[in-house]
Amino acid sequence: MLEGAVPEGVEDAWLRVDRLCVMDASALERQYPGIKNAEEWMQMLSKAGGRIPAAVWAQTDAGRWEQIWIDTMPVRRGGTGLDRVKAGAILYGAGDELMEELCPVEQGVVQFRGGKPTAVAPEELAVQGGYLRVLSGSYVGTGSAADCSVELPVTPLMILVWPQNDAEDTACLANGGKDSGDYEFYDGKIVQYQAQVRLVGNALRFTCTRWGSKQDQMLCQHMNAAGAVYQWLAVY
Repeated sequence: MLEGAVPEGVEDAWLRVDRLCVMDASALERQYPGIKNAEEWMQMLSKAGGRIPAAVWAQTDAGRWEQIWIDTMPVRRGGTGLDRVKAGAILYGAGDELMEELCPVEQGVVQFRGGKPTAVAPEELAVQGGYLRVLSGSYVGTGSAADCSVELPVTPLMILVWPQNDAEDTACLANGGKDSGDYEFYDGKIVQYQAQVRLVGNALRFTCTRWGSKQDQMLCQHMNAAGAVYQWLAVY
């Protein structure tokens, strides 16, 4: 049954209906249990050669019908009110009849600010919360007689460095600090010298305190022996 009211003050009014199809939705769902969403319904109707409706009407109260669009189902009907969502985005409630997207941040963390979720980069989260992060890695020593260094991907507050096969020989360096070892070579007699490793900014720097006449024989081998593998663990 269709009902209509003539607006006040209008003597004549008319209602034209070109096509009208009334279906029992629950009966259709029982008949086609494999169809679970609007997109699948549209695919089924298109294959049947029928005309796909632009909208669906639902009865909300006795004698009251409301239009529900298929492609933008409103929130009050269990939809999102959106016709597209960015890849990887998270939807969240943003007030009456509204949903918004939370777009992803590379390796980000979801944090709540002002009553709504926000994607935060790890670096920003660490600064806000005062969190410490750790990173590990390794390098191969060169034993270079010239000053040399190993660049790190972060700027540590502190770093632990140790030979891969000898964790007992571990150096612990705060940024700007150093660790050293005594070494020797033979130049007609035993000549001793000191080799050091320093943490300067984002680099481990290896140097020698040069004693004796044959400086080219002095190797910066403290935590930097040629061919040896060293592990490091940085706190930043």
